[in-house]
Amino acid sequence: MPLFTYRSMRDEERLSREESEQEPDQKERRRPRRRLLRSFRWGVIGTTAALLGAFVCVVLAISGISIKIFSHPEPEITGQTIKNSFEDLAELAVEEYRFTGVGKFSDEGRQILGWSVPFTGKSFLVTYSGTIKAGISDIEKIDVDIDDGARKVVLVVPEPQVLSSAIDPASIEQYDQTFNPINQFSVSDITDFLNTETKRATSEALAGGLLERAQKRSEELLSIQAKSMLAGTQAADYQIEVRWNTTPKK
Repeated sequence: MPLFTYRSMRDEERLSREESEQEPDQKERRRPRRRLLRSFRWGVIGTTAALLGAFVCVVLAISGISIKIFSHPEPEITGQTIKNSFEDLAELAVEEYRFTGVGKFSDEGRQILGWSVPFTGKSFLVTYSGTIKAGISDIEKIDVDIDDGARKVVLVVPEPQVLSSAIDPASIEQYDQTFNPINQFSVSDITDFLNTETKRATSEALAGGLLERAQKRSEELLSIQAKSMLAGTQAADYQIEVRWNTTPKK
């Protein structure tokens, strides 16, 4: 029994030595295969990378062409373009003054030798309301200059003025009107009276700073309009400057 075990161990040692002697030969035979597989693998990777790079280049080239074809060039802005945008307004009424009043019309009537003839006078009391508007009367007189060196747009604008002043006929109410068949009221009596009251209200509005407020409001609106026209252009960051022309063009 021990002898059999000993011989088996000897046989195992012999077999192990034979396998170890054969292993280098097998390794040598496997090396070319590994090199071939490694070369093939790197070849596939290289080919894939090259194809991927070419695909990316083609995509980028097509994208560049598409951008050139479909992209819109940055629009150019000129002074005339901005001026044309103002002309759509025609008239720029920016400030409004509302007024109400009570006025009395009185006519002593006919006189003889400096004495008033009885029952020839006439009078009435009137309440009324009206509106006075101020602004730029003619937008076409605005000049626009683009100063690229200073990076600003200069608007030369006529000074604001009273555009309209009127009493609303629907608001007129008469009180204490006299009736005199000898010296009756005429259309000119009422018209002259209302014109006088309108002039008085206009003077009060001007004294209260109507045109100064109109100037400030006009500057704000014109600047906003000009700035909106510059958006998306090469002059989008330009400053807006408003200059008032005291002697507008005729």
